[in-house]
Amino acid sequence: MFDSFEKFLEQFGPQPGINLFPRFMYRKGGELLDWTVPGNVNFTPTNAVIQAGCVEWDQLPSSDDDQAVTFKAHYAAKPLVFVQCIGCDPLHAVVTWWVEIETTGFTIHWHSVVAVTELFFVWFAIGGQLATSP
Repeated sequence: MFDSFEKFLEQFGPQPGINLFPRFMYRKGGELLDWTVPGNVNFTPTNAVIQAGCVEWDQLPSSDDDQAVTFKAHYAAKPLVFVQCIGCDPLHAVVTWWVEIETTGFTIHWHSVVAVTELFFVWFAIGGQLATSP
């Protein structure tokens, strides 16, 4: 038996020696920590950090605007960021976007051929080690 509910829950948490994170086998680039620099050096990352989320743009009708996203934890160098628009209002609007990346977050710059009132973007950031706290 367990002495407390907390002791009971401990059996479901991370166990020593078990890695719960994806393992990168290969990365090619020009810098060990700055994943946005091109190059021909092969790396086997051992400390990759992944962050992901979904952000909604919901304002007055517009055909272009920006949406800023701040990372929960900041990277030591610029990570790779992948963004996908998964929904909009009106439903069949054609939306294009590009991303401006920083170590603390990124900005989605988007454009639509018609005015939209709502957009949903999912995002995925992956990079080297996190920045040390000031």
